[in-house]
Amino acid sequence: MDSKVQLTNLEVDNKAINNLILAILAVIPLVTHLKQLQFISPNIDPFITLSTGTPTDFFTYYKFILLFLFTSILIILFVYNIYISNPTLKINKMNIFLISFLLSLVISLLVSEYKTIALWGSYSRHGGFLTYFSLISLMLVIINTKYKTINIDKIFYALYPFTIINSILVVLHFFNFNVLNSSLVKLVILGKYAGTRLTEGSYIVGTVGHYNYTSALGAIVFAIFCTKALLVANNRMEKLINLSMAILGGTIVFGSGALNGMITLIFMLIIIAGLIFERKSLQEIYIFIGLVFVLTFEFYLFNLYDSTLIKDVVSNYVILSLTFILSVLALLVFFYFKYRPKVTVKRILTSLTVISVLVVSLTWSIGDQIVSKIDQELTKMDSETTYQNLMTDDFDMPEYSWTIGTGRLYIWKETLELISKKPLLGYGLDTLTFTLDQGDPAKISSMNKEDVIIDKPHNTYLGVLYGSGLIAFLAYLLIISQVLIKGFKMVIRKTSDYELQWPLLLGIIAYLYQGMFNDSVIGLQIVFWVFMGYSYLLAVKE
Repeated sequence: MDSKVQLTNLEVDNKAINNLILAILAVIPLVTHLKQLQFISPNIDPFITLSTGTPTDFFTYYKFILLFLFTSILIILFVYNIYISNPTLKINKMNIFLISFLLSLVISLLVSEYKTIALWGSYSRHGGFLTYFSLISLMLVIINTKYKTINIDKIFYALYPFTIINSILVVLHFFNFNVLNSSLVKLVILGKYAGTRLTEGSYIVGTVGHYNYTSALGAIVFAIFCTKALLVANNRMEKLINLSMAILGGTIVFGSGALNGMITLIFMLIIIAGLIFERKSLQEIYIFIGLVFVLTFEFYLFNLYDSTLIKDVVSNYVILSLTFILSVLALLVFFYFKYRPKVTVKRILTSLTVISVLVVSLTWSIGDQIVSKIDQELTKMDSETTYQNLMTDDFDMPEYSWTIGTGRLYIWKETLELISKKPLLGYGLDTLTFTLDQGDPAKISSMNKEDVIIDKPHNTYLGVLYGSGLIAFLAYLLIISQVLIKGFKMVIRKTSDYELQWPLLLGIIAYLYQGMFNDSVIGLQIVFWVFMGYSYLLAVKE
């Protein structure tokens, strides 16, 4: 009798854990609500200061609070589950990597000069230690849950509201309809501050914040639902729903108008095309071609109204070329491991020839332009030369301009220089504002203005490396690589339920690719860490 009661309680607790994880995935990325915070800023430069006072945040504070709260409840339920069932937790590589990452973050926090910021994160991002603690704990719980108690499909259903609501917000903003003019929206988003007068020009593009993040969101959900429709769905209705979600993902990318999402979308389209054509299913190929046609027509319609995005894509031909090469290389690596027993010297040479032809063709056509562009960018970012010119002549100011990636190249250079000075343990998460030289005159020629405050590296990987150091960064990479290796081994071997691995893996890869141009942000991090957890759990379920 006691054993039956214990089993029933365990099943209930597992269900509660799974439902709470789904709630985290479905609800928190949507939360958008005004919070006024007290912030006292140190002087970071004689001429540039952050505002001391009560700054406002719409997109991260309540997401952070709910994530920490829900994860704390999740940990309590998980520990209780362990207590009543007395299982033996496996000491596997992933558990070791996650705990190592967490411990490295703790050490980085303890040695940080700005411990409060490193703990909570900056007031506009909340990307500090507590956020990473919550995300790591979330993944730890997922990978140590019994697979048979989980319905993987519900994970994708949980993203439907996220996708639909953000696509609506993006389209409304694109056509100059400000949702903040709606009294109902004001009530929901502003709450007790509904009567507050907002700064002129305030708007909301999506629920994750800046249009760069919103665009990345579009590319990620496109990858997830396109793969789900083509490689997993078994009936027409399921295919239709997932294709509709994929098209909405494209809508988010096109309407946001940010280059990073567009580049990620192109990267994922090439990857998915390779997977579809390799399967040689005419139905899947026709559906994919139809989807590409719909996306192209949709992109054309958006550009009739505003052609900024297409101009950005064309002008950034270097990034576009690299994206094409990287996507082809990624496919070749996958096919090599999939068909390794059948790989011959002839096939390897053929693949190398194809790659060489692509690289040589691109180099031949735009090689001189690339070299010239790189030389120009290095000159723009040369802080020492700019200082020397100003020492000689106070009025010898550089011209206002951007470096590649709307200033990203300059930010990456400066961040890497900081990392080289303190590589092992980093400076503390989210503290870049206070360690970077904010008075560098090279900002004028790199960031198009001199008084801009650089508060983040605009690169997920540099953010982790800068904030937590090399040890934590290696643990972070090991976590990701372990997920990808296990996941791709599963789809290559075609073990049971392997089809469900595809949308999980492609969603993860889309996040990783856009991370080269964007910082991590809570709304997207939740999707990434939950997907990593379930991808790994699915791969090791046997």
